[in-house]
Amino acid sequence: MIKQSIEFADGVIQATETINPEIEKFVKKSGKQFLGYKNELEYMDSFNEFYDLILEEADVLS
Repeated sequence: MIKQSIEFADGVIQATETINPEIEKFVKKSGKQFLGYKNELEYMDSFNEFYDLILEEADVLS
């Protein structure tokens, strides 16, 4: 189910410090934009930058 979600996603955000190595490998192989885990002090800015990147790639902000 997770792999199918990744296939349909524009990007993937890692919400926990560790993830299943098989899922991590699948994300990297997918070529999707990926944002690794960010702690509570840095996640807000990182998420905003990540979403801006995704929107630019989709020509929404261009």
